[in-house]
Amino acid sequence: MTVWSTFPRVVIACAELAEVACRNARTQVALDPSPALRPFDRLRDRKLRERLRAGPQIHADKFREQNVEDVVKNDIYMSPTIQSAVLKTGLGRVEITWKGRRLASIRLGRFDPVDIARPGLMEGAPPDERGQRLIDALAGYFSGEPVRFHDRPDLSGYTAFQGMVWQATLEIPYGGRRSYGDVANAIGRPKAARAVGAALGKNPCAIVVPCHRVVGASGALTGFAYGGEWKAALLALEGNGGRGRSREWRS
Repeated sequence: MTVWSTFPRVVIACAELAEVACRNARTQVALDPSPALRPFDRLRDRKLRERLRAGPQIHADKFREQNVEDVVKNDIYMSPTIQSAVLKTGLGRVEITWKGRRLASIRLGRFDPVDIARPGLMEGAPPDERGQRLIDALAGYFSGEPVRFHDRPDLSGYTAFQGMVWQATLEIPYGGRRSYGDVANAIGRPKAARAVGAALGKNPCAIVVPCHRVVGASGALTGFAYGGEWKAALLALEGNGGRGRSREWRS
């Protein structure tokens, strides 16, 4: 639920409540309950719910039990904070973004291979310990450790088909490869290999959703949003590190 999808309905609902309350008020409305507030209770329980049924639901008890300060404090109508960090790796920059405390995206910068002792933060910081564990796991991954990512990123706001493709891609193990046709078969759409490629091209979380492990039917390294050099380097990295025991990262 976002501010922009909810706010108009909140304004309409509050306007209706105020109009009815003023029309029926016989005494000054104070902080304590009075007859003038009774229409509010009826509308909260009936009309408000009916008007908001088509959109994000706002429960009546939120209006009854919480004041404005509580609403703001608990982020009921506020968008989550966006926070990001940049990891310097031996292959290039990696930008990680969180929406609130949930992983929102991992994007690769320009392919720029350099010799470094170990990947480390260049800019920003993770929002919490969970985010720091992700940073540590990514640093291990780019150091050649066969890391397995178990936490799932926030993929809300995308199409159902994209979600199915990315979910199937999450199942490809470290060091493994699947063709676009394999992924299409895995989601029950055997003729949708081309659409699978388009969905993978919009993958917001590289590495964690390992779209670089999806290759052409002939094994060709095609169709990676960040370019063939990145794709080849990531597969080579996993090929060199895949002989060891996987280190798992859990949130």
